[in-house]
Amino acid sequence: MNSNKTDSAYAHLLARYQQTEQAIKEQAKHKAEETRWMGLCFYSDDILFVTSVIGVQGVVPLQKITPMPEKHDKWLGLSAYKDKVVPIINLNKIFWGQNFERNQNARIIVYKSDEMFWGIWVSAVEGLRWFDYESQESISLDASVPYSRFVEYVCFQDEQRCAVLNMDNLINSIIEESE
Repeated sequence: MNSNKTDSAYAHLLARYQQTEQAIKEQAKHKAEETRWMGLCFYSDDILFVTSVIGVQGVVPLQKITPMPEKHDKWLGLSAYKDKVVPIINLNKIFWGQNFERNQNARIIVYKSDEMFWGIWVSAVEGLRWFDYESQESISLDASVPYSRFVEYVCFQDEQRCAVLNMDNLINSIIEESE
């Protein structure tokens, strides 16, 4: 009978230990998430950019783009994404003054800003990466740098420098310019 009490007490202690261990793991995971953020890395020309995944809805290959009448010169036109019609922005035109060129690596990043979906045409998508907030450095770019209004930080990971692009600022700027 004594061994049953001991076994029961041991089982109770083991269960408490496992709960405590799980709680510690959850706290560590939460703390790690507070020091890291996930970004989608992509290229515009030869520059590696990253944007937070918070507004990213998807990445799709280039598809049919319907030209818009009287469009802003930085918009390629309209395209379909799921059940939505999405305006497509030519990032190369905005940053480098280059016209849209189809290539096998080009993609459209579907981004949601202020409840509206936008497509951002980019040269290539590298994929998702975790970044430490500690690797983020403030940067002050010369106004002659075409993306200077949209990049405030750079992050370093795997010895690569990524310009952190504020996609909401970019989209709002294009909207303001087209009005």
